[in-house]
Amino acid sequence: MTYATVNELKGYLSIGTADVIDDSQLTDALTSATDLIDGYCGRSFTEAGTAVTDRVYAASASCYVPIDDAAEVTTVATSTALDGTYDYEWDDADWQAEPLNGIVGGRAWPVTTIRAVGSQRFSVGSIASVQVSGRFGWTAVPSSVKQACLIQSARLFKRANSPVGIAGGPETGLMRVTGSVDTDVQRLLLPYRKSPGIGVA
Repeated sequence: MTYATVNELKGYLSIGTADVIDDSQLTDALTSATDLIDGYCGRSFTEAGTAVTDRVYAASASCYVPIDDAAEVTTVATSTALDGTYDYEWDDADWQAEPLNGIVGGRAWPVTTIRAVGSQRFSVGSIASVQVSGRFGWTAVPSSVKQACLIQSARLFKRANSPVGIAGGPETGLMRVTGSVDTDVQRLLLPYRKSPGIGVA
């Protein structure tokens, strides 16, 4: 999955949708830009879909566990014997999904943390003692991420016409074109970068 479509990128570049000669290169640019965004942010913005899956985590604190971005969490279970068998399902009243209200900095946000709020606590250690079931991913790709993908994809696509990293001429002026993260892309993605070791950006 890429965070924008080929036709969206064509529109951004003012290329007609009937012009398919560069579709392969445009697709490669979108794929590379999407990979770059994931690496830069430390997370994927893939849409969650409808399937519920299980993922396991090691708790570094007894009262909360950072998890992968999830559009919805359905159940939380722990391994009583710490043996990879998640035999104890927590009551809904014993845990809460955070961020509360699904909002961070005024933006819609997925679940990134499970907090123990009842009598139960997580076993701290390097063993994956917690199993979380849910729909992992985002409900939709944020508009800023899509825009960042278009900007970076266009930059990568045009890079082929500037093999030494310089585009333009005497009439239009010279511009440096590189494969690095565009400055505007960095600004768009800044709210979404995950801090190392923290469950929420």
